[in-house]
Amino acid sequence: MFDALRLEPYLTHTAVAHPGLAARIGAIAEVTRTTRLALVHGDVSPKNILVGPHGPVLLDAECAWYGDPAFDVAFCLNHLLLKAVWNPSHKAAYGEAFDALAAGYLAGVEWEPPAALQGRAAPLLATLLLARIDGKSPSNT
Repeated sequence: MFDALRLEPYLTHTAVAHPGLAARIGAIAEVTRTTRLALVHGDVSPKNILVGPHGPVLLDAECAWYGDPAFDVAFCLNHLLLKAVWNPSHKAAYGEAFDALAAGYLAGVEWEPPAALQGRAAPLLATLLLARIDGKSPSNT
């Protein structure tokens, strides 16, 4: 389900829309597809996070899979960037949330060097941002 619900509409479709970036986007998709490090939720976005008594509770995991955890953090950071553009009067707050999420997530990375995850998440974040413009799931927020 992850490939059909995330990689194809976000990365593969965007690569078709941007032939000059197709090889790079294809490489990012392949790294994401073949990296197997952790259980990945696949839809970590603010609307799918509840604050529970013992921490966050993640909802809506229909595309969860065992893969690259860089996807989850990049996907959620992408939402925060888009919200900052959509709501410029709250740009500073979204920026603080972005920084807190990135720092907090990286501080908890114990399964690999944090820089390795960051090295996969950064290009994935840029690609997901482009995908929300020219992918199959364009942003309206």
